[in-house]
Amino acid sequence: MNKNFLYATATLVGTIIGVGIFGIPFVISKSGFLIGLSWLILLGAVSILINLSYGEIILRTKGIHRLTGYAEKYLGLWGKRLAAISLLFGFYGALLAYIIIGGEFLFAIFSPLLGGTVLIYSLALFIFWAWGIFRGIKMIAPAEFIMTVLLLLTVVIILGAGLPDLKLENLTSVNFNHSVLPYGVILFSFGGLAAIPELRRILSQDRTKIKKAIILGSLIPL
Repeated sequence: MNKNFLYATATLVGTIIGVGIFGIPFVISKSGFLIGLSWLILLGAVSILINLSYGEIILRTKGIHRLTGYAEKYLGLWGKRLAAISLLFGFYGALLAYIIIGGEFLFAIFSPLLGGTVLIYSLALFIFWAWGIFRGIKMIAPAEFIMTVLLLLTVVIILGAGLPDLKLENLTSVNFNHSVLPYGVILFSFGGLAAIPELRRILSQDRTKIKKAIILGSLIPL
């Protein structure tokens, strides 16, 4: 397993794991663990298929595009407009949420020592991300790998700390009145299409490695 494969996988994992991870426990607590688990498995499988399909489109299309470019090429102008609207309200809306919530986290961690406001930390986070994007994928991919590892370690630590308080009866709870509630949150949480074109750049169009990175990068967040 080479370095670029790890970077590619981490890029997809880091894109998928975001703000949605904080909403999943809440909606599953409302619907019940079994219903939530069913949605996770179903939508996780659908997400993998969509990511693989998008990856296949990218590999079979000449030139480097983004979602709007592929939509225009295969669906025409209306497809491009629809994709642009989807990105505007979906992807960029999610980025805004990341900046706001990320600023709140940084404020909670550093404000006792450094002071400042949530706005300042959100702007600092935005500037840092913008600088990383300006530097290109060669900087973003290693940084994504490090942050993904740290995030997974944090999740493991939280799970370990909460394990003594685990109540098995909660795992059998079902509430059909809220059975559809997890759908939107979980579907949003699996959104990682924006990272697929970057996998092509990181792995130099190696079809086998790209498919493996998509599958592994989609499974890890599960």
